[in-house]
Amino acid sequence: MSERFHLLIVDDVAQNIQIVASMLKSDQYRLSFALSGAVALQLIEQQNFDLILLDIQMPEMDGFAVCQQLKAEPRTRDIPVIFLTANASTDHTVQGFQLGAVDYITKPVEPMELRARVRTHLELKLARDQILEQNERLTHLNHEKSELLRIVSHDLRTPLTVLSSGLDFLNHTIQDDNHRVNRRLNNMRIATERMEAIINHFLNRDAIQMGRRSYHPELFELSQIVKKVQRHHQEWAASKQLELNADTDGLFEMRSDRAALEQILDNLLSNAIKFSPRSRQIWIRAYLPDENQVVLEIEDQGPGFTREDQELIFARSGRLSASPTSGEDSLGLGLSIVKRMVDLLNGQIRCVSEPGAGARFVLTIPRWLEPPAPPETFEPSPDHSEHQPRNPTL
Repeated sequence: MSERFHLLIVDDVAQNIQIVASMLKSDQYRLSFALSGAVALQLIEQQNFDLILLDIQMPEMDGFAVCQQLKAEPRTRDIPVIFLTANASTDHTVQGFQLGAVDYITKPVEPMELRARVRTHLELKLARDQILEQNERLTHLNHEKSELLRIVSHDLRTPLTVLSSGLDFLNHTIQDDNHRVNRRLNNMRIATERMEAIINHFLNRDAIQMGRRSYHPELFELSQIVKKVQRHHQEWAASKQLELNADTDGLFEMRSDRAALEQILDNLLSNAIKFSPRSRQIWIRAYLPDENQVVLEIEDQGPGFTREDQELIFARSGRLSASPTSGEDSLGLGLSIVKRMVDLLNGQIRCVSEPGAGARFVLTIPRWLEPPAPPETFEPSPDHSEHQPRNPTL
Protein backbone atom coordinates (compact mmCIF):
# COMPACT_ATOMS: atom_id res chain seq x y z
CA MET A 1 0.00 0.00 0.00
CA SER A 2 2.86 2.40 0.81
CA GLU A 3 4.11 2.43 -2.78
CA ARG A 4 1.05 4.39 -3.81
CA PHE A 5 1.92 7.38 -1.62
CA HIS A 6 4.17 10.22 -2.71
CA LEU A 7 5.84 12.27 0.06
CA LEU A 8 7.73 15.56 -0.14
CA ILE A 9 10.43 16.33 2.45
CA VAL A 10 11.31 20.02 2.73
CA ASP A 11 14.34 21.18 4.75
CA ASP A 12 17.16 23.65 4.05
CA VAL A 13 19.69 21.20 5.53
CA ALA A 14 20.43 18.28 3.20
CA GLN A 15 21.61 16.06 6.07
CA ASN A 16 18.21 16.42 7.78
CA ILE A 17 16.48 15.31 4.58
CA GLN A 18 18.77 12.27 4.36
CA ILE A 19 18.00 11.30 7.96
CA VAL A 20 14.22 11.53 7.49
CA ALA A 21 14.38 9.71 4.15
CA SER A 22 16.39 6.84 5.66
CA MET A 23 13.78 6.43 8.41
CA LEU A 24 10.97 6.13 5.81
CA LYS A 25 12.91 3.96 3.35
CA SER A 26 11.56 0.65 4.66
CA ASP A 27 7.96 1.81 4.06
CA GLN A 28 8.66 2.10 0.33
CA TYR A 29 7.08 5.52 -0.16
CA ARG A 30 7.90 7.58 -3.21
CA LEU A 31 10.06 10.37 -1.83
CA SER A 32 10.87 13.79 -3.27
CA PHE A 33 13.04 16.51 -1.72
CA ALA A 34 13.32 20.30 -1.65
CA LEU A 35 16.01 22.46 0.02
CA SER A 36 13.87 25.61 0.16
CA GLY A 37 10.29 26.74 0.37
CA ALA A 38 10.35 28.21 -3.14
CA VAL A 39 11.62 24.97 -4.68
CA ALA A 40 8.99 23.02 -2.70
CA LEU A 41 6.17 25.16 -4.14
CA GLN A 42 7.51 24.61 -7.66
CA LEU A 43 7.52 20.84 -7.16
CA ILE A 44 4.04 20.89 -5.65
CA GLU A 45 2.76 22.84 -8.64
CA GLN A 46 4.20 20.23 -11.03
CA GLN A 47 3.40 17.01 -9.15
CA ASN A 48 0.80 15.52 -6.85
CA PHE A 49 1.84 14.73 -3.27
CA ASP A 50 -0.02 12.82 -0.58
CA LEU A 51 1.83 14.29 2.41
CA ILE A 52 4.44 17.00 3.06
CA LEU A 53 7.05 16.92 5.83
CA LEU A 54 7.92 20.60 6.21
CA ASP A 55 10.71 22.22 8.21
CA ILE A 56 9.65 25.48 9.86
CA GLN A 57 12.93 27.37 10.20
CA MET A 58 14.22 28.01 6.69
CA PRO A 59 15.78 31.17 5.19
CA GLU A 60 13.84 33.47 2.83
CA MET A 61 10.58 31.50 3.05
CA ASP A 62 9.91 29.59 6.26
CA GLY A 63 7.59 26.62 6.67
CA PHE A 64 4.69 28.78 7.89
CA ALA A 65 4.73 30.81 4.67
CA VAL A 66 4.87 27.65 2.54
CA CYS A 67 1.94 26.11 4.44
CA GLN A 68 -0.10 29.30 4.11
CA GLN A 69 0.30 29.29 0.34
CA LEU A 70 -0.60 25.60 0.11
CA LYS A 71 -3.80 26.05 2.09
CA ALA A 72 -4.81 29.03 -0.06
CA GLU A 73 -4.91 26.94 -3.25
CA PRO A 74 -7.89 24.61 -3.91
CA ARG A 75 -5.66 21.95 -5.52
CA THR A 76 -3.23 21.71 -2.59
CA ARG A 77 -5.21 22.74 0.48
CA ASP A 78 -6.15 19.14 1.37
CA ILE A 79 -2.57 17.81 1.34
CA PRO A 80 -1.62 16.92 4.94
CA VAL A 81 1.32 18.97 6.25
CA ILE A 82 3.43 17.75 9.17
CA PHE A 83 5.84 20.33 10.56
CA LEU A 84 9.39 19.33 11.54
CA THR A 85 10.83 21.70 14.12
CA ALA A 86 13.34 21.98 16.90
CA ASN A 87 11.13 24.61 18.52
CA ALA A 88 7.98 22.96 19.84
CA SER A 89 6.80 25.94 21.86
CA THR A 90 3.10 26.50 22.36
CA ASP A 91 3.12 29.61 20.17
CA HIS A 92 4.69 27.71 17.26
CA THR A 93 2.29 24.81 17.69
CA VAL A 94 -0.80 27.01 17.75
CA GLN A 95 0.36 29.03 14.76
CA GLY A 96 1.01 25.88 12.75
CA PHE A 97 -2.39 24.38 13.48
CA GLN A 98 -4.08 27.68 12.67
CA LEU A 99 -2.41 27.62 9.26
CA GLY A 100 -3.77 24.13 8.59
CA ALA A 101 -1.02 21.70 9.60
CA VAL A 102 -2.20 18.29 10.80
CA ASP A 103 0.69 17.45 13.14
CA TYR A 104 4.10 18.37 14.63
CA ILE A 105 7.25 16.27 14.98
CA THR A 106 10.09 17.66 17.04
CA LYS A 107 13.76 17.33 16.14
CA PRO A 108 15.74 15.22 16.65
CA VAL A 109 13.21 12.94 14.95
CA GLU A 110 12.45 9.53 16.46
CA PRO A 111 12.10 6.89 13.70
CA MET A 112 9.13 5.00 15.19
CA GLU A 113 7.25 8.22 15.95
CA LEU A 114 7.89 9.57 12.46
CA ARG A 115 6.72 6.40 10.72
CA ALA A 116 3.63 6.07 12.92
CA ARG A 117 2.52 9.67 12.41
CA VAL A 118 3.12 9.57 8.67
CA ARG A 119 1.22 6.30 8.33
CA THR A 120 -1.71 7.61 10.40
CA HIS A 121 -2.13 10.79 8.36
CA LEU A 122 -1.79 8.96 5.06
CA GLU A 123 -4.51 6.55 6.11
CA LEU A 124 -6.72 9.48 7.13
CA LYS A 125 -6.12 11.18 3.79
CA LEU A 126 -6.90 7.98 1.90
CA ALA A 127 -10.16 7.59 3.85
CA ARG A 128 -11.09 11.24 3.21
CA ASP A 129 -10.34 10.89 -0.52
CA GLN A 130 -12.51 7.77 -0.70
CA ILE A 131 -15.37 9.58 1.06
CA LEU A 132 -15.10 12.50 -1.37
CA GLU A 133 -15.17 10.13 -4.35
CA GLN A 134 -18.19 8.30 -2.91
CA ASN A 135 -19.95 11.62 -2.28
CA GLU A 136 -19.33 12.64 -5.88
CA ARG A 137 -20.76 9.36 -7.13
CA LEU A 138 -23.77 9.66 -4.82
CA THR A 139 -24.33 13.25 -5.93
CA HIS A 140 -24.26 12.13 -9.54
CA LEU A 141 -26.64 9.23 -8.85
CA ASN A 142 -28.98 11.51 -6.92
CA HIS A 143 -29.00 13.95 -9.83
CA GLU A 144 -29.77 11.12 -12.25
CA LYS A 145 -32.57 9.89 -9.96
CA SER A 146 -34.05 13.38 -9.74
CA GLU A 147 -33.94 13.78 -13.50
CA LEU A 148 -35.62 10.41 -13.95
CA LEU A 149 -38.36 11.33 -11.48
CA ARG A 150 -38.87 14.65 -13.21
CA ILE A 151 -39.08 13.08 -16.66
CA VAL A 152 -41.34 10.22 -15.59
CA SER A 153 -43.62 12.52 -13.61
CA HIS A 154 -43.78 14.96 -16.51
CA ASP A 155 -44.52 12.26 -19.07
CA LEU A 156 -47.24 10.75 -16.88
CA ARG A 157 -49.24 13.93 -17.18
CA THR A 158 -50.03 13.37 -20.87
CA PRO A 159 -51.90 10.05 -20.43
CA LEU A 160 -53.42 11.39 -17.23
CA THR A 161 -54.80 14.37 -19.15
CA VAL A 162 -56.32 11.98 -21.68
CA LEU A 163 -57.97 10.00 -18.89
CA SER A 164 -59.29 13.15 -17.24
CA SER A 165 -60.73 14.58 -20.44
CA GLY A 166 -62.25 11.18 -21.27
CA LEU A 167 -64.00 11.09 -17.91
CA ASP A 168 -65.34 14.61 -18.48
CA PHE A 169 -66.71 13.48 -21.82
CA LEU A 170 -68.38 10.39 -20.32
CA ASN A 171 -69.90 12.42 -17.48
CA HIS A 172 -71.50 14.82 -19.97
CA THR A 173 -72.64 12.28 -22.55
CA ILE A 174 -73.79 9.24 -20.58
CA GLN A 175 -77.38 9.60 -19.48
CA ASP A 176 -77.78 6.66 -17.16
CA ASP A 177 -79.52 6.18 -13.85
CA ASN A 178 -77.32 3.18 -13.12
CA HIS A 179 -75.76 4.06 -9.80
CA ARG A 180 -72.93 1.56 -10.28
CA VAL A 181 -71.85 3.26 -13.52
CA ASN A 182 -72.00 6.70 -11.92
CA ARG A 183 -70.10 5.46 -8.89
CA ARG A 184 -67.42 3.93 -11.11
CA LEU A 185 -67.02 7.18 -13.01
CA ASN A 186 -66.79 9.12 -9.76
CA ASN A 187 -64.14 6.77 -8.40
CA MET A 188 -62.12 7.15 -11.58
CA ARG A 189 -62.38 10.92 -11.29
CA ILE A 190 -61.16 10.81 -7.67
CA ALA A 191 -58.26 8.54 -8.67
CA THR A 192 -57.13 10.80 -11.51
CA GLU A 193 -57.32 13.88 -9.25
CA ARG A 194 -55.19 12.12 -6.64
CA MET A 195 -52.67 10.99 -9.26
CA GLU A 196 -52.40 14.56 -10.53
CA ALA A 197 -51.81 15.88 -7.01
CA ILE A 198 -49.04 13.32 -6.38
CA ILE A 199 -47.38 14.10 -9.72
CA ASN A 200 -47.50 17.82 -8.98
CA HIS A 201 -45.60 17.17 -5.76
CA PHE A 202 -42.93 15.22 -7.64
CA LEU A 203 -42.65 17.97 -10.21
CA ASN A 204 -41.95 20.52 -7.50
CA ARG A 205 -38.38 21.53 -8.32
CA ASP A 206 -37.39 22.30 -4.74
CA ALA A 207 -38.70 18.95 -3.51
CA ILE A 208 -36.71 17.07 -6.17
CA GLN A 209 -33.46 18.97 -5.56
CA MET A 210 -33.70 18.74 -1.78
CA GLY A 211 -34.56 15.04 -1.94
CA ARG A 212 -37.81 15.48 -0.05
CA ARG A 213 -41.41 16.29 -0.78
CA SER A 214 -42.67 19.73 0.21
CA TYR A 215 -46.10 20.37 1.71
CA HIS A 216 -48.77 22.93 0.94
CA PRO A 217 -51.21 23.70 3.79
CA GLU A 218 -54.77 24.75 2.97
CA LEU A 219 -58.05 25.03 4.88
CA PHE A 220 -60.61 22.25 4.51
CA GLU A 221 -63.16 20.22 6.44
CA LEU A 222 -61.74 16.87 7.51
CA SER A 223 -65.10 15.14 7.11
CA GLN A 224 -65.00 15.90 3.38
CA ILE A 225 -61.66 14.11 3.03
CA VAL A 226 -62.87 11.11 5.01
CA LYS A 227 -66.08 10.83 2.97
CA LYS A 228 -64.17 11.20 -0.29
CA VAL A 229 -61.75 8.40 0.57
CA GLN A 230 -64.61 6.26 1.86
CA ARG A 231 -66.60 6.71 -1.37
CA HIS A 232 -63.55 5.87 -3.45
CA HIS A 233 -63.18 2.49 -1.70
CA GLN A 234 -66.86 1.71 -1.21
CA GLU A 235 -67.28 -0.53 -4.24
CA TRP A 236 -64.13 -2.52 -3.49
CA ALA A 237 -65.26 -3.01 0.12
CA ALA A 238 -68.72 -4.07 -1.05
CA SER A 239 -67.20 -6.70 -3.34
CA LYS A 240 -65.74 -8.33 -0.21
CA GLN A 241 -68.94 -7.70 1.80
CA LEU A 242 -67.04 -5.36 4.11
CA GLU A 243 -68.86 -2.66 6.02
CA LEU A 244 -67.14 0.74 6.09
CA ASN A 245 -68.08 2.86 9.10
CA ALA A 246 -67.04 6.52 9.37
CA ASP A 247 -67.33 8.78 12.41
CA THR A 248 -65.80 12.24 12.07
CA ASP A 249 -67.00 13.65 15.41
CA GLY A 250 -68.98 16.45 13.76
CA LEU A 251 -67.71 19.06 11.32
CA PHE A 252 -64.49 20.91 11.95
CA GLU A 253 -61.92 22.77 9.89
CA MET A 254 -58.21 22.17 9.83
CA ARG A 255 -55.22 23.42 7.88
CA SER A 256 -52.92 20.80 6.45
CA ASP A 257 -51.73 19.30 3.17
CA ARG A 258 -54.93 17.91 1.67
CA ALA A 259 -53.17 15.69 -0.91
CA ALA A 260 -50.80 14.20 1.66
CA LEU A 261 -53.63 13.49 4.10
CA GLU A 262 -55.69 11.85 1.35
CA GLN A 263 -52.70 9.72 0.43
CA ILE A 264 -52.29 8.62 4.06
CA LEU A 265 -55.96 7.68 4.45
CA ASP A 266 -56.03 6.03 1.03
CA ASN A 267 -53.10 3.76 1.89
CA LEU A 268 -54.40 2.89 5.37
CA LEU A 269 -57.93 2.16 4.17
CA SER A 270 -56.63 0.25 1.16
CA ASN A 271 -54.54 -1.95 3.46
CA ALA A 272 -57.49 -2.51 5.79
CA ILE A 273 -59.68 -3.68 2.90
CA LYS A 274 -56.92 -5.72 1.28
CA PHE A 275 -56.14 -7.73 4.43
CA SER A 276 -59.66 -8.04 5.85
CA PRO A 277 -61.53 -11.35 5.48
CA ARG A 278 -64.97 -11.19 3.93
CA SER A 279 -68.01 -9.94 5.90
CA ARG A 280 -66.04 -7.94 8.47
CA GLN A 281 -66.13 -4.29 9.53
CA ILE A 282 -63.71 -1.39 9.12
CA TRP A 283 -63.92 1.83 11.10
CA ILE A 284 -62.64 5.32 10.21
CA ARG A 285 -62.68 7.73 13.13
CA ALA A 286 -61.62 11.36 13.40
CA TYR A 287 -61.81 13.52 16.50
CA LEU A 288 -60.20 16.45 18.32
CA PRO A 289 -58.51 15.59 21.62
CA ASP A 290 -57.86 19.34 21.95
CA GLU A 291 -58.08 22.47 19.80
CA ASN A 292 -54.66 21.96 18.22
CA GLN A 293 -54.52 18.22 17.49
CA VAL A 294 -56.41 15.91 15.16
CA VAL A 295 -56.56 12.15 15.70
CA LEU A 296 -57.48 9.76 12.88
CA GLU A 297 -57.97 6.04 13.37
CA ILE A 298 -58.35 3.22 10.86
CA GLU A 299 -59.36 -0.05 12.51
CA ASP A 300 -59.98 -3.42 10.88
CA GLN A 301 -60.79 -7.01 11.84
CA GLY A 302 -58.00 -8.54 9.82
CA PRO A 303 -55.17 -10.88 10.88
CA GLY A 304 -53.32 -8.23 12.87
CA PHE A 305 -49.54 -8.00 13.19
CA THR A 306 -46.98 -10.15 14.94
CA ARG A 307 -44.38 -8.53 17.19
CA GLU A 308 -41.77 -9.03 14.47
CA ASP A 309 -44.04 -7.33 11.93
CA GLN A 310 -44.60 -4.34 14.20
CA GLU A 311 -40.87 -3.73 14.48
CA LEU A 312 -40.65 -3.42 10.67
CA ILE A 313 -44.11 -2.12 9.95
CA PHE A 314 -43.08 1.27 8.54
CA ALA A 315 -39.82 0.13 6.94
CA ARG A 316 -39.34 0.21 3.17
CA SER A 317 -37.69 -3.19 2.87
CA GLY A 318 -39.67 -6.38 2.57
CA ARG A 319 -43.24 -7.46 3.05
CA LEU A 320 -44.99 -8.36 6.28
CA SER A 321 -46.12 -11.85 7.17
CA ALA A 322 -49.85 -11.28 6.46
CA SER A 323 -51.22 -11.81 2.94
CA PRO A 324 -54.16 -10.15 1.15
CA THR A 325 -57.35 -12.13 1.56
CA SER A 326 -58.59 -12.06 -2.05
CA GLY A 327 -55.42 -12.36 -4.08
CA GLU A 328 -54.72 -8.62 -4.30
CA ASP A 329 -51.22 -7.42 -5.12
CA SER A 330 -49.08 -6.11 -2.27
CA LEU A 331 -45.60 -4.59 -2.73
CA GLY A 332 -45.13 -3.81 0.96
CA LEU A 333 -44.64 -0.08 0.30
CA GLY A 334 -47.93 1.41 1.50
CA LEU A 335 -47.04 1.78 5.19
CA SER A 336 -43.59 3.21 4.46
CA ILE A 337 -45.27 5.83 2.26
CA VAL A 338 -47.72 6.55 5.09
CA LYS A 339 -44.83 7.11 7.52
CA ARG A 340 -43.14 9.55 5.16
CA MET A 341 -46.37 11.48 4.65
CA VAL A 342 -47.03 11.61 8.40
CA ASP A 343 -43.53 12.97 8.98
CA LEU A 344 -44.22 15.55 6.28
CA LEU A 345 -47.24 16.75 8.26
CA ASN A 346 -45.24 16.90 11.53
CA GLY A 347 -47.37 14.11 12.93
CA GLN A 348 -46.99 10.71 14.56
CA ILE A 349 -48.45 7.31 13.79
CA ARG A 350 -48.59 4.08 15.75
CA CYS A 351 -50.15 0.67 15.33
CA VAL A 352 -52.12 -1.12 18.04
CA SER A 353 -52.46 -4.79 17.15
CA GLU A 354 -52.39 -8.36 18.30
CA PRO A 355 -52.11 -11.40 16.00
CA GLY A 356 -55.59 -12.54 15.02
CA ALA A 357 -57.29 -9.52 16.60
CA GLY A 358 -57.14 -6.91 13.85
CA ALA A 359 -55.15 -3.69 13.74
CA ARG A 360 -55.80 -0.07 14.65
CA PHE A 361 -53.62 2.67 13.17
CA VAL A 362 -53.67 5.88 15.20
CA LEU A 363 -52.53 9.04 13.42
CA THR A 364 -52.00 12.29 15.35
CA ILE A 365 -51.28 15.46 13.37
CA PRO A 366 -51.39 19.21 14.06
CA ARG A 367 -54.75 20.75 13.32
CA TRP A 368 -53.11 23.96 12.10
CA LEU A 369 -50.06 23.18 9.98
CA GLU A 370 -47.87 26.21 9.39
CA PRO A 371 -46.56 26.95 5.88
CA PRO A 372 -43.02 25.64 5.25
CA ALA A 373 -40.15 28.02 5.92
CA PRO A 374 -38.50 29.46 2.78
CA PRO A 375 -35.40 27.51 1.75
CA GLU A 376 -32.10 28.83 3.07
CA THR A 377 -29.68 30.22 0.55
CA PHE A 378 -26.33 28.50 0.45
CA GLU A 379 -23.09 28.68 -1.44
CA PRO A 380 -22.45 25.79 -3.82
CA SER A 381 -19.83 23.34 -2.64
CA PRO A 382 -16.40 23.57 -4.25
CA ASP A 383 -16.13 21.81 -7.56
CA HIS A 384 -14.17 18.66 -6.82
CA SER A 385 -13.23 18.51 -10.48
CA GLU A 386 -10.59 21.15 -9.67
CA HIS A 387 -8.73 18.52 -7.66
CA GLN A 388 -6.36 16.63 -9.87
CA PRO A 389 -6.48 12.84 -9.46
CA ARG A 390 -3.63 11.11 -7.71
CA ASN A 391 -0.93 9.81 -10.00
CA PRO A 392 -2.01 6.24 -10.85
CA THR A 393 1.60 5.10 -10.83
CA LEU A 394 2.06 5.91 -7.16
